[in-house]
Amino acid sequence: MRCLVADRSATMRALVTKALRRAGATEVLSAASVDEALAACETAFELVVADRDLGTGPGWEWLAELREKACAEGRLIVTGTRVTRAEADAVRALGCGAFLLKPLDPERL
Repeated sequence: MRCLVADRSATMRALVTKALRRAGATEVLSAASVDEALAACETAFELVVADRDLGTGPGWEWLAELREKACAEGRLIVTGTRVTRAEADAVRALGCGAFLLKPLDPERL
């Protein structure tokens, strides 16, 4: 399974990468910004794990673009320390399969 981990925190990227490798991922790429994540999308991913605060601004346009380029046919998981009902509905409408609250339990991935 080819995976992308997008989070500003190097610690969180390492934690999620290790968990995905233990779960059987064959290739895991990481990105510290939306631009890095989009640049990694030459080939589609089967799973993308992205932090909700990776993008800037009030909207979810960055997440929609990442979903389209990175994993249109794959799975998308969004992580964060908080989520409102409206945000949960918005990310679900973009095809997000789950919103996991931080601190993450790597086994939940």
